[in-house]
Amino acid sequence: MNDQLYYLTSQKKTTNHILHLLMCIPTCGLWLFVWGMNMRANDWHNRKIDKQIKQILQRKA
Repeated sequence: MNDQLYYLTSQKKTTNHILHLLMCIPTCGLWLFVWGMNMRANDWHNRKIDKQIKQILQRKA
């Protein structure tokens, strides 16, 4: 069980906000669209993983 939890936790994605902020400057804010899509995609991916973790923990209890 712990191996599955470790694996799922390691699959979570993060958004590098500093990089995206710096990319917004030379593109005059056009990069905001890419930044927003990246945040949404990562959030969707992480919610899916959280759901799987929750299912594993419920089976364990």
